[in-house]
Amino acid sequence: MGTDVHIHIEHRSRKTKRYKYGGMIFCKRNYHVFDIMSGEEEQDKRDSLFPVRGLPGDVTQATLKDYRDWGGDAHHASWLSTIEFAACIVEAYNRMNSFEELLWYKQYKELYYLLKVIYYKGEKHEEDSLWSYKELLKLMLSYEKDKEECRIVFWFDN
Repeated sequence: MGTDVHIHIEHRSRKTKRYKYGGMIFCKRNYHVFDIMSGEEEQDKRDSLFPVRGLPGDVTQATLKDYRDWGGDAHHASWLSTIEFAACIVEAYNRMNSFEELLWYKQYKELYYLLKVIYYKGEKHEEDSLWSYKELLKLMLSYEKDKEECRIVFWFDN
């Protein structure tokens, strides 16, 4: 048994205040990504790119219900924007030494270049341990392309 991540996608029009529920997304267990997203596995939280934020104050009811259903087994609840999640994936590649040529992404700050690095330099099949995370990013970017803000709300279980 190990730790799993529970990821819910939420999105809203840039003009509205309320997020809509976009569904629960399954991503493979990857402790590199878990540490980068929240420091979940490490005693030393310096490995995470972002602090654990808890559930957002405006979390959707569907996400909140699922979180509460996990009771005391749910921990390290947090959320990330699309650009933050993209940064987590790129950092995971760097830490896993998957593609040394990905190191050049740091000179770019635009999401387009992050996407180009991830999808055109990386593998696109299920044997790639980051495949499911890249697919989630692709979905998040589709909301952003449609002029919506997108975020993932997530937690881990025991």
